[in-house]
Amino acid sequence: MIALEAASIVAVELVDHLTVPALRVALGPATQLLRAGPRLLLLVDCLAMTGYDADARAQFVSWNAAHRPRIERVAIVTDNRLWHMVISAMGLAARQEMRPFTSTGRARVWLEERVRLAS
Repeated sequence: MIALEAASIVAVELVDHLTVPALRVALGPATQLLRAGPRLLLLVDCLAMTGYDADARAQFVSWNAAHRPRIERVAIVTDNRLWHMVISAMGLAARQEMRPFTSTGRARVWLEERVRLAS
């Protein structure tokens, strides 16, 4: 599921065990928005995700790298503390503003901070 939450925030929800085909479906609308529009802020809600295949993680890393020039910030919401470390490492490796959060509210505040700074 994807939703355009504000002028520049795109929300993607990942559920159950993430596979490459499921990731492609979930990111499809975001991909179209990224190709067609201005730079965006990405909110990835993983609260309902139970796990992921290594190939799905690699696919997300590749997808993010391909679209990184158009993504200002990435906020990933999960209550899995191990995934928080993985997300922080991914952000460092990608040289991108990417942070883990335990709530969508806090993630949105951080993303919207970028919108206010840009105004």
